[in-house]
Amino acid sequence: MNLAAIGVNELHDGSYSVDRTNYFGTYLLLLLKTPAMFNVDGEWTEVPETTAVLYAPQSVQQYKAVGGRYIDDWLHIEADEAEIERFGIKLNTPLTIKDAERTYTIFRIMKEEYVFHNYENTGTVSALLEALLYKLSESGGLKNETAMSLNKIRRKMIQSPMSDWLLADAARMANLSVSRFETLYSKQFGISFCADVIANRVQYAKDLLLSSELSIKQISAKCGYSSESYFARQFKKSTGMAPAEYRKSVRK
Repeated sequence: MNLAAIGVNELHDGSYSVDRTNYFGTYLLLLLKTPAMFNVDGEWTEVPETTAVLYAPQSVQQYKAVGGRYIDDWLHIEADEAEIERFGIKLNTPLTIKDAERTYTIFRIMKEEYVFHNYENTGTVSALLEALLYKLSESGGLKNETAMSLNKIRRKMIQSPMSDWLLADAARMANLSVSRFETLYSKQFGISFCADVIANRVQYAKDLLLSSELSIKQISAKCGYSSESYFARQFKKSTGMAPAEYRKSVRK
């Protein structure tokens, strides 16, 4: 098993997209540092940062940026099927990295060793490559269905701010109890579900206040509020300005 090529902190803009079929004769490992979209079994799914994917040789590879940028670490591995199978990592499938910082550190040191030794597979490089794959195998080797489910729910919420996003309904969509859903959602996105719903609605309202001639009442309805006064209070709490004040300030 040999390292064939490696890149660390590769940055691309929001238009980045990959669509490869039978492209590489090597295994391709990606470690994400930003959220991204992956085509898994014919379905496009958003995955969070600290996700890894190990593609088999000559496999279909389809992924793209979500948001304004795409950053990853990547490497190509020359190996026999049996050499990879012993790590128990499910191929061509996103998995959530349990210990991301240590995993990234192993990756970075491996690149430094590889470059320092003129791109030779020294004993140190080989040992670090094995350590990296063992580290990923500790993540379970299987895609995290719950993480995928939470990403789908959040994407729907962002796309439909006018919908009535209730915590109990969202938990039911994820097949989780309300308390478990709240804990996992906050851990995955760094914000509670209810706070995220409000933040998304406020952001959508800001966009409409800037770009449309809709009335405040119409905007409040489009953002999922039945009460214009309640919308105005939440907007001011988040931005420090009333909706009309915000519209005036951004249109100067």
